[in-house]
Amino acid sequence: MEFMDYPKIIVIIGLLSIPIYGMIAKIFYADKFEDIGAAMKFLIWPELSALFLDDFWKNWDAAVKFSIFITLCFGWVAAIAELIVRHAL
Repeated sequence: MEFMDYPKIIVIIGLLSIPIYGMIAKIFYADKFEDIGAAMKFLIWPELSALFLDDFWKNWDAAVKFSIFITLCFGWVAAIAELIVRHAL
């Protein structure tokens, strides 16, 4: 985790990777970007009330998709930063 010593590189890579985040979002949400807002709503919505409203599996699916999406975005930045730090600096 040498890349944690260079926070400026992480920020620059994070900003330059915005088109990559859009590509990952298209893979997960198939050009329905309004589903990202619904996923965030389901992530915040309490599980018990979703169970009573018969939205539990929709809620769970949206939360898992959003969690994987965020993990991939952070993982992309960490991987590229690690490659740059190890091979260029």
